[in-house]
Amino acid sequence: MRWPAALFVVAALGCGSSTTPGSEDASFDVIDAAVNTVDADPNCSAWNLASVDIARASLMESLPVHPERSARIMVDALHCPGDTPAPPEVAPTLENEFLAITMSVWRATPACASPEVVQRPVTVKFPYAGRWRIVTSGDTLTVDVVAAPDVRCDAAGPCSLDCQCGTGEVCLTGVGLGGPFSECAVPCEFSRECGGTGSCDNITDGIPFLCRAGEECSDPSRPCPAGFDCNSGSCEPTFVLNGTTRRSCTCDSDCDAPLRCAWQFGATEGRCEAVCLTNNDNWCQGPHTCGRGSVEAGSVAVCAWVGD
Repeated sequence: MRWPAALFVVAALGCGSSTTPGSEDASFDVIDAAVNTVDADPNCSAWNLASVDIARASLMESLPVHPERSARIMVDALHCPGDTPAPPEVAPTLENEFLAITMSVWRATPACASPEVVQRPVTVKFPYAGRWRIVTSGDTLTVDVVAAPDVRCDAAGPCSLDCQCGTGEVCLTGVGLGGPFSECAVPCEFSRECGGTGSCDNITDGIPFLCRAGEECSDPSRPCPAGFDCNSGSCEPTFVLNGTTRRSCTCDSDCDAPLRCAWQFGATEGRCEAVCLTNNDNWCQGPHTCGRGSVEAGSVAVCAWVGD
């Protein structure tokens, strides 16, 4: 059984057994319906970057975790209706083996009283062997990280190390009919992360959340996210990012659609931006990045310029 990868929403805390797949693109088309939190004008929609609590974290790996192979954690993040996901941040403390995961959203409404649990896969890499802990508001996940196996990066056969995989791939694990297995693949949460050459699939009897080769889109059954049009099976941006389009703003109406008026932490003004849902440059157009390769200090979770 398979379904398109997306945000998984659980109907209130305490109802975790009711997890159902959501729509990948439905979360994106909320710009015009949002209520502004900047100047309280109901006709002015703008977006703030906000941190959200994590209710629970669980390990997605089927084989022992070690420092030379990426691992994935399923995070139950608490979102309000209308929130748009922002890239997760992962940082080891290097003292007492704590791994800090910070989840954020782009939010255009005040914080809600009854947030929903949204399940998001987060790729991590533990720096060394040990008993690592991930603390959430609901519990603490303990991950026993063992020493890396004595395997060469050019070794043939199923992967054990990330370095055995091609560019953009890591060694992922899953469970099939024959039991646990590993495979070089591109991890993903959304099909946009597959770069237009495939879709993000979640398979219950295989490796969850990985890019499968094929069409990214096929109108109208598999649409592109907002701001992208389907062209020959691949989603292409309909927007242009430059010094003119990325201008100062107060509301979304000040921006060229589909750019949003985004306010960074502690910012004194907003700026028209293409927001990033994950740390993947395929959300961007032109020489811009969602990661840390930008020359713009303070630009977080948006498509920022990489420089000349």
